[in-house]
Amino acid sequence: MKPVQRLILILAAVWIAVKLLLFYSGNSVAYTQLAVSLNIGFTIYIIYKVLKDHYSNTRIIGSDPWNEEPDFLIDFKVSMKSVVQYSLVIFGFLVIYYMAIDTEYIEGIVDERIDLLRDQMTDSGGYEAVMEANKGQINIPQGKELPTEKEYLTEIRGNFMTMLNMKLFLSLIFTYFFLLNLTCSAVISGIAGRIFVKHT
Repeated sequence: MKPVQRLILILAAVWIAVKLLLFYSGNSVAYTQLAVSLNIGFTIYIIYKVLKDHYSNTRIIGSDPWNEEPDFLIDFKVSMKSVVQYSLVIFGFLVIYYMAIDTEYIEGIVDERIDLLRDQMTDSGGYEAVMEANKGQINIPQGKELPTEKEYLTEIRGNFMTMLNMKLFLSLIFTYFFLLNLTCSAVISGIAGRIFVKHT
């Protein structure tokens, strides 16, 4: 196993351990930002390490590339290849995590939205006042009365659950990884070559 692949597996294992520790300690929601920040940090470190090794190997194998300008596309390709491997390991774990371990995560997000909506209605004078203010925008079938607050919030919750299903949620996570990899690889590849050429 190559050192870079070993590094990827070690960092992925550390991130997975932290994620599981937060879940089983009951702090997975409170420390979501910590998990995200750690993931970004590991991604940046992998790119840095891979590009540093790439330039060291180029110096050993090549004639004298240090007098030339760094090739952004080569740097970008090298960095993307490694962080995609890391992301696939993490994403594979997250698919299992959200489908088999933390299966109520989406329901928790929806419940938070419902609580926020309830608080907003309370701040606006209560359910009846909000319904009265929006009377012209509410579509009530003829012969039916205005739904109670509980019925209204239950319907809204059902709509949220329909929109934010597991497939969509995992697609959003996949998109997050893709954009993170693309952004970090582009930014770091743009500056790392010049740093390594100058100081290595």
